[in-house]
Amino acid sequence: MVDEAQTFELFRFADPVQSVAVEVRCVAPLTMGDERYYAAEIVLESGFVNGRVGLQVSLGDLDDWERCLVGQAPWLRPRLGQWLVLHPSSA
Repeated sequence: MVDEAQTFELFRFADPVQSVAVEVRCVAPLTMGDERYYAAEIVLESGFVNGRVGLQVSLGDLDDWERCLVGQAPWLRPRLGQWLVLHPSSA
């Protein structure tokens, strides 16, 4: 959780001076046809700039992120009981 508004940090890449993260809000999704979209933000923080960019993510987007992250970080691949699974709440 990031704050009381039930926002969770999907991931964060950081070093001592900069970071980029995606935060997803746990609120009712926007429904368009059969697809549901969740409010999210890309959060950038560094020594010279801080900013947020709003976006909407679908369950398909989250599945794509999971595949990308596991592909780029082999240590996330399932082994010895370790895995990465993204399950946003539909509530």
